[in-house]
Amino acid sequence: MKIILICFSLILSLNAFDDLGTIEVSTGTKTSKILENTPVKTEVVSSKDIKLSHAKNISEALENVPGIMIKRTHGKQGLSVWMQGFDSDRVLVLLNGEALTSSTGTTVDLSQISTEDVAKIEIIKGASSALYGSGALGGVINIITKKAKNGVHSSLGIEAGTAGNKSANIGSSLLKIKTTSKNKNHAFDINAVYVYDGGTKLKKGYSYDLPLSNRLNFNTKYTHFGTWELSLAPSIYLEETYEPFYSGLKEKKNENDQKYRLDLNALRQFSSSKLKISTFWEHYDDTTKEDKLPTPFIDELRKAHIDLANASLQYDLSIAQNHLLSLGSNITFEKMKQTKTAQDITIDELGNNAKRINAQVYLQDDWFAYKNLEILPGLRYQYDDGFGSYVSPKLIFYFKKDFAKKHRLNVRLSFGNGYKVPSLKERYFHFDHSIYGYEVLGNPDLKPESSYSYNLSFEFLKNSDYTLALNFYDNEIKDLIDTQKDPKKSAKAGLDIYTYQNISKAFTRGFELELEKNFLRYFSVKGGYTYLYAKDKLTNEFLSSRPKNQIKLSLGASYMHYHGLLSVNAQDKEYVSAQEADSLDVKSRATSPGFANIDISLSKDFSKQLSAYLKVENLLDVHQNPENENDLRDKIPRYFSLGLNYRF
Repeated sequence: MKIILICFSLILSLNAFDDLGTIEVSTGTKTSKILENTPVKTEVVSSKDIKLSHAKNISEALENVPGIMIKRTHGKQGLSVWMQGFDSDRVLVLLNGEALTSSTGTTVDLSQISTEDVAKIEIIKGASSALYGSGALGGVINIITKKAKNGVHSSLGIEAGTAGNKSANIGSSLLKIKTTSKNKNHAFDINAVYVYDGGTKLKKGYSYDLPLSNRLNFNTKYTHFGTWELSLAPSIYLEETYEPFYSGLKEKKNENDQKYRLDLNALRQFSSSKLKISTFWEHYDDTTKEDKLPTPFIDELRKAHIDLANASLQYDLSIAQNHLLSLGSNITFEKMKQTKTAQDITIDELGNNAKRINAQVYLQDDWFAYKNLEILPGLRYQYDDGFGSYVSPKLIFYFKKDFAKKHRLNVRLSFGNGYKVPSLKERYFHFDHSIYGYEVLGNPDLKPESSYSYNLSFEFLKNSDYTLALNFYDNEIKDLIDTQKDPKKSAKAGLDIYTYQNISKAFTRGFELELEKNFLRYFSVKGGYTYLYAKDKLTNEFLSSRPKNQIKLSLGASYMHYHGLLSVNAQDKEYVSAQEADSLDVKSRATSPGFANIDISLSKDFSKQLSAYLKVENLLDVHQNPENENDLRDKIPRYFSLGLNYRF
């Protein structure tokens, strides 16, 4: 299987892509750069990529990015992202450079974020992005929203889809509305997206494998242009899911999510410097109700509340034409509360201590040392009220060499010290699911995680014709936090008791081979092969849920008013942890099977205003076997959708 994957990738690991000399990025250095000239290796999913794939949410938009794994969140609805062998709790997801709350206290559900207002997604892999502080051991994903265009513009989109005989109800539907208005003094935009999903049954007569859901994203933004550019952006997210299932007794599960957010930003441009001030507040509510229908009471009612507030500023100053200093600071307040009610008895699952304050200061010098050499030293100091102070350094070298006929070689070498304090969930959580045979306990004695991340990248490109990149990475990790079964507590309670524990030493290392190319005028290919080797140094066991081999391949085509995209996503088998396998053996080496998925989308522009598309996801109908507890493949079966977009 490995040989086939590697050979296939080397031959074909070749999506439509944009000219690297025109794309601006800012995530890696927190200052604006042209993509081909950025010293931090940055990958971009553009609005063009999103349009070509007709991705409805961020998880779908990231599916074709080499080295990224999209996984279903354990014990929760939703999808999350893994990078360089780090799980989603160690990948920082940002909205316009600011943090987001998560449905589990640590992991952001990417399926909750609509792509309707997304201009691009910037991806930084590894802890060379240490400027972002706690939580970015695996890297950073920065979702950047669109800016309003001059004049008044509106669009309307609809979509209907079905999984055929595996749709639990009538299938799915989507409605999206967008309006923007801009003049020289003001800009205003409104976005609303509603998604209905009728649920999924993978086998006839079985329970819902994916729930029936209703989702609403609504966001609006007002911007004033003047000496100061000021913006105000409130947003709301609402989700309701319903999942009947069977485990001897008829049961049902209802879950309601509500998320409210308000962003306030101010930007002032001076002759040789720039000042940005940002604040946001976000509140998240989650209510889950589980009911065994024969009983006269609600078996479990769980309510979770998360509050997150942040204030930050950054000052950029150009000195002597070859130094760009960036000085910044931010302070974050986070509070969680979760209660469980069973048979009219309510308990607090987190306690009153589940809150934290974190303050950070960082300094970076973007030094243009020579004509072809750029050096970026950086330092971040952070203080957490539960763990004290920590200083994270980073150092980046960027060398570029231009050749004849618009050829370019970019060499990037980076070192970063990643650091993450245990989350409130990992420290205080008591997830009592004893009616299903297990509990998850927090551990207030956890130590912070840290990593030393090394990345070396060689990138060879020719204008907008092609790009070939080879990226090596090595992450040495100390005190990695993972869930492990406690044999003594399990035997005493007669349940599977899991606790959060520190793995003393671990590593993830590997390489990525990526290629993008335009050919025959109308076609383009993009993709890559990723090799990952991840182990616990103490036990010499492979870390679970981390396949060694992965391939991403996309073939795009555009001719006149027709557009198409064929995407292939294949990965090797992966080890299953004891928790996921529900095994009494902590060192169980059960594996989840490898897979290959194919997606196809076709679209036609009937006019400048009207376009239509047809999309087939998971063409081969490869999905999880619900009867195999070791099968970690996704639950989404073959899915057909048809959509219309109208701009006016």
